[in-house]
Formats: sequence, structure tokens, C-alpha cells
Amino acid sequence: MNLLPRWPNLNHLSNVLNVAFSDGRKFEDILKGILFVTHNVLNDNATDFLLLKCLRSKAVLSMYIGLKVQTEDTIAAGQDEEYLKKTGMPIDYPKLHWHKHAFEDILAKGPTRHYSTKPNEKCHGPLRESYLWHTNKHDVGKQILGDNHHHLMVKYVHQCITDLDEYHQEKDIDAEDDHEPDIDKKTR
Repeated sequence: MNLLPRWPNLNHLSNVLNVAFSDGRKFEDILKGILFVTHNVLNDNATDFLLLKCLRSKAVLSMYIGLKVQTEDTIAAGQDEEYLKKTGMPIDYPKLHWHKHAFEDILAKGPTRHYSTKPNEKCHGPLRESYLWHTNKHDVGKQILGDNHHHLMVKYVHQCITDLDEYHQEKDIDAEDDHEPDIDKKTR
């Protein structure tokens, strides 16, 4: 995976077997890249080809489920892609049966971005940093809240200073414009 070219908004992971900290987005990015990596590594036998087909189907299914705008056509295409319907395999245990009802949930609730935890996953990094570096690992809620408050106040003060600098800069430019000599008056 380390040899894959870099793409915007795609995590570039050097070692997918030893990911120290991950969220749903990192796993999605691994799934996007693993197809290209396994294509060059797997042999030309039926088992490897079947694994590659399953990975591709999982990637396509995840793509359909994650669309921000869902239409009847995309829902139908996603339902057609469900490899469990194609193979008839019964998988009814937690974390692996989510796709069995994903499209019913989309029809009932709308696109998954409205009820997914993914929008908040970018918050995990700062929370983790705060937990590791600014708490004593006991009663962490109050400590993380205090650290978060501190960061927000620093951002607020920084923004106030930036706004004040911009105000003074505009004021100085306006003052320079007022003091420029009028060439037409001097030539008369």
C-alpha cells in the first residue's frame, strides 16, 4: 500500500497490518487501496480470484451505502451488489450483518450521513491527543473538557488579534489614500 500514489482526502498508510489508531475513514481508505495491491499479489487461481471479487463487491457496496445523495437507481444498484444475496451466505452476527438492512435504513432515514458517526470521527484525533497528553487518565471527562475550552479560547484570542491586525492594516491603507497629493490641483 505504501507504493500507491497519493490522492487528496485519502489516507496514505504505509503498513495496514499494524494501524495504531484508526477510524472508519481509514478502513474505507484501506478498502479502496487493497483492490489494487491484491491484484498484483494474488495468483491466478480460483480462490484468489474469488477473494478479489468479494473485496471488490464490498468496496462497491460501501460506496453505494456512503453516497451523500441517494436515488431509487442508486439504492437498486446497491441492493443488486449485495454479495450475500448473490451467494446466499447467512451472516447474522454483529458488525457483519449491517449491509443486510442498510438499504432499508436508507429508505427509512435517508442517506447514512444523517445518522452516521463519521462526521464526528475527525474529533477522535484531538480527543485522543488531549487524553494522552493532558490528563492523568482518571476522571478524564472534566480534564478533556478543560483542555478543549483552553484550545477554543486560544483560537478565539488568535482570531481577535488577526481581526485587529486586518482592521489596522485597512485603516493604514485608507490613511495613505487620504494623504496622496492631488496631481490635478498642483498643475493648475
